[in-house]
Amino acid sequence: MSRDNGVLSRQQAADYLTLSVRTLDKLAQEGEIPYSKLGNGIRSRVVYQRKDLDAYIERKRIDPKHVARKILEGA
Repeated sequence: MSRDNGVLSRQQAADYLTLSVRTLDKLAQEGEIPYSKLGNGIRSRVVYQRKDLDAYIERKRIDPKHVARKILEGA
């Protein structure tokens, strides 16, 4: 799979997010990261869109000011 078209294989997506493939699969099954299956059955391939991975990164990004405020509030 080429990154040029924004489609990444499981391994490429895991590398992009600096996760293991196993963790990526878990996040996909939990609905945290959208994926597509190409083909049917055992030989089907799972692929990810780079824009979906970027959206996941943005959702998980933590604002340091928010963390500091929570610490000061005792939460």
